[in-house]
Amino acid sequence: MDTNTILLVGLCGALAVAAAIATLAAWLLTRDYKRVLAKADELSAATEALNDRLFAVAESEERHRSLIEAQGDLIVRQVADGPVLYANGAYAGLLDSTPADLVGTMHKPEPKSSQVIETREDGTRLIDEHFDGVHGERWISWAETIIPMADGSRVMQRVGRDVTSRIASQQQLDEALAHANSANEAKSRFLATVSHEFRTPLNGIIGMADLLSDTRLDPEQTTYVRALRTSGQALLSLIEEILDFAKVEAGRTTLTEEPFDLVALTEGVVELLAPKAHDKHLALATFADPALPVRLMGDPDRVRQILINLVGNAVKFTEEGGVGVRLSWIDKAVLIRVEDTGPGIAPERVSAIFEEFEQADETTARTYGGSGLGLAIVKRLLPLMGGSIEVESQ
Repeated sequence: MDTNTILLVGLCGALAVAAAIATLAAWLLTRDYKRVLAKADELSAATEALNDRLFAVAESEERHRSLIEAQGDLIVRQVADGPVLYANGAYAGLLDSTPADLVGTMHKPEPKSSQVIETREDGTRLIDEHFDGVHGERWISWAETIIPMADGSRVMQRVGRDVTSRIASQQQLDEALAHANSANEAKSRFLATVSHEFRTPLNGIIGMADLLSDTRLDPEQTTYVRALRTSGQALLSLIEEILDFAKVEAGRTTLTEEPFDLVALTEGVVELLAPKAHDKHLALATFADPALPVRLMGDPDRVRQILINLVGNAVKFTEEGGVGVRLSWIDKAVLIRVEDTGPGIAPERVSAIFEEFEQADETTARTYGGSGLGLAIVKRLLPLMGGSIEVESQ
């Protein structure tokens, strides 16, 4: 083989090697290109997903911010005794500022008065503060909480609600209530004074009627004097009830604390009302529980007044049958039951009979008389003595 042939063969081998190398390089470039394209697709998809998440987060933050602003609550976060970290528009408005201007500052409203209303178990404090700022007088009710942050620090969050209108309404109600109480006290004092002044001349009229009845009178005159005395006693009873009611309503009723025999006191009331019961042919009886203590502590005069009202009503409204008074000792408490065979009370009128100037129905006053104050007095006296009253009727 000559030299030229050898050179040609060598050149062909070199070209084949170069071609192989080129082919390999092309294959490698194609593979890497496909990988790059796949990676680019992955990055594009990840970027799109991230953008979607960023949009969703931004939308959520905007919705959250708009909800907070729409509520009208005042919200601020700050380092304890440090700068403001966050403030919403409502809070900034309290200082006539903007949230951006407040962040990073120590600016905060100074209340005229501040009162801690409650401290809850979780550490939240409820505080009422009174401000007199650029927008006038305002009352803010705060909920103050310490919030732990992700970096381990702790910040104070205050959420406040403007309760100025509620406070103003409450103040108006308090003023109206004070005015009503003052007027009620004045009315009660007037009733007490007038009732007391009425008793003196009325006692004189009844006394003169008694003196007249002891003189020589013809039958017609006797009838007139008896009617005069009966009317005077009815009027005196009414005045006494008005006077008692006025004292109770004005809070001037004083109770004594002394030992007394409830059984003897009840028997005395029954004896006092027995003539009226006998005139109507009614049975009037008393039963006392043997377990009842011989001596009780309390105000015997007020107990007697209550019994006279209850037993007197029973006798007055009962036309046939009888009236019974039962004294029981249950769980170291006295239970007094006054039972009668009277006409009963309609269910819808049971609560009304304890109101002043109220009776069981419209015909009661015309038929039986009375002012409708007796049970109202009883209803107000019993709570002062630690008691209560209930009605069972058919």
